[in-house]
Amino acid sequence: MEDPLTATFIWLFTSTVMTIAIRPFINKYFKGESSYKLADEDFEAMDQVVEVTEPINEFNNDGRIRFQGISWQARSLEGDIPAGVQVRIKYRDNTTWIVEPVDLIDQTGHQLKDSNRN
Repeated sequence: MEDPLTATFIWLFTSTVMTIAIRPFINKYFKGESSYKLADEDFEAMDQVVEVTEPINEFNNDGRIRFQGISWQARSLEGDIPAGVQVRIKYRDNTTWIVEPVDLIDQTGHQLKDSNRN
């Protein structure tokens, strides 16, 4: 094969065929790790109790909560919520979590659940 163009096409064709032919054997003996998990973070976040780091109101997204170690924008469903209060995540509107204050009864029940885990 003195023609470089013909040699290139033959190499390309042979490489493609060999790759397609050998792939099932490679996959059979060299399996990768695989795991399946639902990737719906919003569903997992619903009803989680988090702490308010900056005061939250229902009119703008200036308030902030700490969720999974990260500070997020937050807005309340109704009224103002001061910093340091526990709130429950209801849903997410774009990048802003919509929250509601946790009742005193809910807080003690949540604390009992946490203490039982230890």
